[in-house]
Amino acid sequence: MRLLPLKRPATAALAGRLALLAGAVRTALLVVTAGAALAGRLALLAGAVRTALLVVTAGAALSGLFTVSAFPTPVAAQVGSEKVHPALQRAAAGEDSLFVWVWLADRDVSGSELRRVLARTQQSLTARALDRRARRGRITGVDPSDLPVHTAYLTGLQQAGLRLRRTSRWLNAVSGVLDPDALDGVAALSWVVRVTPLGRGVDGREPELPEWGDLGRGLGAAPARAPAVAATAQTGPDHYGQAWAQNLSMQVPALHQAGYRGEGMLIGLMDTGFDSTHVVFQHLLDEGRLLGQYDFIGDDEVVANEPGDYTGQHTHGTQTWSVIGAWWPGYLVGVAPEASFLLAKTEDDTSETPVEEDNWIAAIEWMEALGVDVTNTSLSYLDWYSWRDMDGDTAPITIVADAAAARGVVVVSSAGNDGGGSPPASPDTIPLTYYVGAPADGDSVVTVGATDASGTLAYFSSHGPTFDGRRKPDLVARGVSVAMATPSADDSSLTSRNGTSYSSPLTAGAAALVLQANPDWDPAEVLAALRATADRSHNNIPGEPDNDYGWGYVQAHDAATYEIGPVQPGTRLDFYNHPNPFPGEMGEGTSFRCDLPGAGNGTIRIFTRAGTLVRVLEVATLSPAVVEIPWDGRNSDSRPVAPGAYLAVLEFAGERSVITVLKVR
Repeated sequence: MRLLPLKRPATAALAGRLALLAGAVRTALLVVTAGAALAGRLALLAGAVRTALLVVTAGAALSGLFTVSAFPTPVAAQVGSEKVHPALQRAAAGEDSLFVWVWLADRDVSGSELRRVLARTQQSLTARALDRRARRGRITGVDPSDLPVHTAYLTGLQQAGLRLRRTSRWLNAVSGVLDPDALDGVAALSWVVRVTPLGRGVDGREPELPEWGDLGRGLGAAPARAPAVAATAQTGPDHYGQAWAQNLSMQVPALHQAGYRGEGMLIGLMDTGFDSTHVVFQHLLDEGRLLGQYDFIGDDEVVANEPGDYTGQHTHGTQTWSVIGAWWPGYLVGVAPEASFLLAKTEDDTSETPVEEDNWIAAIEWMEALGVDVTNTSLSYLDWYSWRDMDGDTAPITIVADAAAARGVVVVSSAGNDGGGSPPASPDTIPLTYYVGAPADGDSVVTVGATDASGTLAYFSSHGPTFDGRRKPDLVARGVSVAMATPSADDSSLTSRNGTSYSSPLTAGAAALVLQANPDWDPAEVLAALRATADRSHNNIPGEPDNDYGWGYVQAHDAATYEIGPVQPGTRLDFYNHPNPFPGEMGEGTSFRCDLPGAGNGTIRIFTRAGTLVRVLEVATLSPAVVEIPWDGRNSDSRPVAPGAYLAVLEFAGERSVITVLKVR
């Protein structure tokens, strides 16, 4: 699903929400941002489809991070078996049970009843969730995509033979289990749009690393990067214990020293289960910072091991949680030890039971309604998907991940541990290998690959691009010999493990610190700051960001201070440069395009990432206009600036916009 570049520009009032009634199309929500050219896909469906959401936005400073799309509304209803996915048609010939998604045409509500249902739905969201949507979301309140699935349709599906598993508000779909002989009957229902496989996959088990031998608990040295500030007794090796190297490599101690340790941030984890009795979590339990937990496998509020669970069921989740939230000074201190947490047990860790994506979807919708700020997903869905499906628009889990980001949630996901070997011979090969899996293909998902202690890509880290050609992963962090807590009889064991399952929570914790330092940033801005300040952007490694490392190794302190010196978040003008990156030899340079709202004078100030002013360019117009301002890549003394990343700040009529400019030589 393509999403929009930024939250509403401050200069643009929300132009309106229009109820469009035509034939059987009963409800459409149109959100228009001022200054926007109509750039979206309108999905108002004829026939039985009654609800569509269109979001349109102007091009913004982060153009290219996200693009626009209608909220996912299924294709127009077809007849009978024509609505059944080919994979299900094949499976029906040899399977006793089919795990399916049933996509519905509408919510059968309109007019005054729609307003009443919207009001009831708003009451189901916490004040924290509504505040986050208003502050960071493009969907700022409650809209029809938040409405529950129509209960009469649930009854009809059960009568047709569907054994219900989950419902999804954002997909307007129902997951369940069908006997093969009931498939055509469900598909023939007039308000069923399509029936597709329920995505099943892997839970991110630790990859084997034979070329590195027995890693044991050796943690190695941090990559050769200078910390942003000097360590103190509270932010040095003796304080962090075994987590020192991995935290230092991301500049985490510098943010802790500046007072950013995750306080006020709510982080959600979807995983196999969690052992909260470990000593590293005692501090957050004592302070009441475990704010919610739910077992979506057993449908209860116990996320620890229960009778009948596999002995190691809670291991993976406990480990990922500790990477972020541990507090055991001298032994293990996590990236965001003062954050609050929501825990969802969504993945069955037994080898006999495949992982189903509907539990994850139910969990993130639950977390969003409770006000979560950042989520971590240390798993990848592969079994039903091919590379062709990894286009950001196909996998339901990816669509929902993007929908959460539209509501202001920073969604972080592991790239996957299937990067060894070669790309599949065909883009239609199932199961998916080599490439990132769902939901990591989402364009508003922060996708994280893995490196070793030296910053070299781990052989298992899954690669990009997505099938539609976008770079993935976005970032990398340490994923080899990561220090963490693990369940044990004495509740005090530490270990080290490997996988993008662990580089992902390291990055999720870092994203929470960046968000704590910049509480009004939306998910696109958090991702933009992390990308722009990652080490490959900073060092301007030839070849630009790629499909192995993305934009490079996370540098959290640099990301948190991305808008530097006198630059503060403010109103954003439509402002970008081209080409970007640009060469500086032979006077090629680059050109800034400025969409100015009216007559006036302004400036474009160009800074180094350290905050040094390099050049000031004048901007003026006598009327609203789009103007082009060239820059030859030289400073105020007419000397070529060094290759690297620069910040360009456009200030005009009391408004401000900031972009990153890259000079490559």
